[in-house]
Amino acid sequence: MENSLPEDLAISSASPADVPCISHALACSSYLARSLTKDAALLNHLLENLHEPYSLSAMQNFLAEHIINDEASLKRALRRLRSQVMARIIVRDLNGLADLNEVMSTTSLLAEITVQTAIKYSTGWLSAQYSLPTNEQGDVQSLIVVGMGKLGGHELNVSSDIDLIFAYEEEGNTHGDKPISNQAFFTKLAKKLISAIDEITEDGFVFRVDMRLRPFGSEGALVSSLDALEDYYQNNGREWERYAWIKGRVIAGESQKLTTLLKPFVFRKYLDFGALASMRDLKMQIQRDVNSKGMQNNIKLGRGGIREIEFIAQVFQLIRGGQDTSLQIKPTLAVLDLLKNKNLLPEKTVSELSIAYVFLRNLEHRLMYVEDAQTQELPKTEEAKARIAKAMQFEDWNHFLAQLNVYRQQVQHHFEATFSETSNNENSKAEDFHIEKSIWHSALNEGDAAEALQNLGFN
Repeated sequence: MENSLPEDLAISSASPADVPCISHALACSSYLARSLTKDAALLNHLLENLHEPYSLSAMQNFLAEHIINDEASLKRALRRLRSQVMARIIVRDLNGLADLNEVMSTTSLLAEITVQTAIKYSTGWLSAQYSLPTNEQGDVQSLIVVGMGKLGGHELNVSSDIDLIFAYEEEGNTHGDKPISNQAFFTKLAKKLISAIDEITEDGFVFRVDMRLRPFGSEGALVSSLDALEDYYQNNGREWERYAWIKGRVIAGESQKLTTLLKPFVFRKYLDFGALASMRDLKMQIQRDVNSKGMQNNIKLGRGGIREIEFIAQVFQLIRGGQDTSLQIKPTLAVLDLLKNKNLLPEKTVSELSIAYVFLRNLEHRLMYVEDAQTQELPKTEEAKARIAKAMQFEDWNHFLAQLNVYRQQVQHHFEATFSETSNNENSKAEDFHIEKSIWHSALNEGDAAEALQNLGFN
């Protein structure tokens, strides 16, 4: 299990206190050991900057120092940036120098800047061939990229897919020697963007890109105009897509029109208790899938996992977010805190859910640090168990597992209680408004309706 510092790498610039930090991280991450062995300069850069978070400006400076003149050099620069960012995140996180928020926000920033950089260069190369896409009035159009899921919430995992949806404002054409439609231009651009980030080269990859959340899924167009998006969500949008779009956030391109277009689909103007049953059904579908695939030890999808905490937060957003716009925020921990302040969830419930969320997300990252793999499954071998216990700062696997089970049981309890209580509230609301509904639907005669309105306070 133990990895040691590569002997051929000079670390004379290291503070004596920093060498154990690197050694501990190597013991917990085979991926880090491979990265440092492959790139001799990476260790020295890591030691020189270990006590600073990897900022957006530092990412921008890194890319500015690279000559990017074709797709190969673009891919190389983006992947080398990721290697630096990942190495620093891993060592800082495993040694208590960074908290969960830093890990999530830094990874989200990395995704955003790599997407934006890929668009910038790829647009330039395509426009040299086709000219820029414009609408009928001659206004230049640009690609709109929506980050869904944890990317949208600034909560991205260190080794995660990024769920993207591509759009553009209006139909039109380019006006070069080889004119093509805006749809064709942005489809070519989207494919280049995906390749720049997702393709595995000798330098690895940046992020795996998942496009299945787009309209009509894998069968749908890769890029849609805003008119096409509006038509889809008005006529074909499903309840699970409302849930997905809670965290949807534009990370490249113009955002206001898309945000305005989607908000009525996601957040109803009334108290939407119908969302409760939809999310309960969605969780049951996930649980059936977990059971059928033997994924009970999946800390994201299994019982008492990360997804149940997210569902607790987001069911209140779907039910009440249309009337209370303050609930239209994205980060899970911020939503939970807001629900506590609004007395929609008890303080003890929010405290236990928040602590469990941080524990589970930290565990999730440590599972990913091992091989830079997207996994939420608990390990099965004794060696792998010992590595995770060490990464989580526990004496051994049994002590770690006991604490994990406490958190998962608390989450499961609060999940069941929240949905049961909300269900009861739904029934109560239905009873409370029985008279009002009867009046509205003309189910009462005029005299009874007038009397009922007076009893409700109408003169």
